[in-house]
Amino acid sequence: MKTAGLFCFAAALLLAGAAQAQSRGATKFGVYTDDDGTLVLSPAVTASATPVEGFTVGASYLADIVSASSTDLVSAATKHFEERRDDLSGNLSYTTRGYFTVGGAFDYSHETDYRSYTPSLHVGQELFDRNVTLTAGYGLSLNTVGRSGDPGFSEAMTNHSVTLSASQLLGPDTVARLTWQGQFARGFQASVYRYASVYQGTVLLFQTPEVLPDARDRHAAALSVRHHLSGPIYVNADYRLYLDDWGLMGHTGGGQLYYEITRDVFLRLGERVHWQTGADFYARRYDARRRYMTSDKELSPLWSSTTGLKLDYAWRSGAGAALSAFGVNAKVDFIHVGYSDFDPLDQLNAWVGELGTSVTF
Repeated sequence: MKTAGLFCFAAALLLAGAAQAQSRGATKFGVYTDDDGTLVLSPAVTASATPVEGFTVGASYLADIVSASSTDLVSAATKHFEERRDDLSGNLSYTTRGYFTVGGAFDYSHETDYRSYTPSLHVGQELFDRNVTLTAGYGLSLNTVGRSGDPGFSEAMTNHSVTLSASQLLGPDTVARLTWQGQFARGFQASVYRYASVYQGTVLLFQTPEVLPDARDRHAAALSVRHHLSGPIYVNADYRLYLDDWGLMGHTGGGQLYYEITRDVFLRLGERVHWQTGADFYARRYDARRRYMTSDKELSPLWSSTTGLKLDYAWRSGAGAALSAFGVNAKVDFIHVGYSDFDPLDQLNAWVGELGTSVTF
């Protein structure tokens, strides 16, 4: 992609221009595959620099290359699809000597049938000898939905996102964080490729394009606690409650164990479990045409388990060296999802692998 090449070149110039201050670059390559016929390749590159004290500037590029034959993302007439999404973003922040931070970011995402522009702002303040941190953020996502092969089709969707968080140092070994996020979407939110089916008994009468409400308000509250057990061992536990006005309620709980094997090698083990109800208008099979209809398995009742392992290697140089740090990391996750009320699929198994590098000057 020509735009991506120019973007990465600009990021390289940004780093070169800030050589006298700390600069960092990172790459990542991720692979997702599941037993529902989906393969996603995700290369990414990021760069950040601190050209003067207090200022931080960054940029990133991410691609998602998707090949899929998913049971609920394609219509009866389309058994396979391939697409690519390119995401470009930049950010800038400034922190005063009084530990007040203000910053902004801009994200642009593009694929064949979807385009999104997302500006965002955030502020933060550290208080009480930096034992308490308060942050607030706002983002506006402007989206245009298209349909492959139909240049005349275009729908709009706008999403407002608000985030408030507070972290508290509870002691020399423990920190807690409480976060609330609200998302308020207005506009076209259906998939143009997904169809709902109407049955009479077990006989399929007809299929109709998915129809979803034009408004969706979502709220999520999360609590996380990180604690240093002893020596090289740290643990993190978190819980998240999700509610929206489509009738979904979700509970997500997880834990991670961090172990410092050596000064340069770190191991992370994690487990996350999620359970949710279905949307009010979701049905395994519809017996008549309704105002809202969907066959999206993510709007059905489901539960999932994610088990993961990550290994980090971080090399640090001595004082005065041009290259101050170099890192390599590898991650693998296994995901199992159970669908209790979705005809085409009762379970899904997926693997996610990721390999990354980082350099700090």
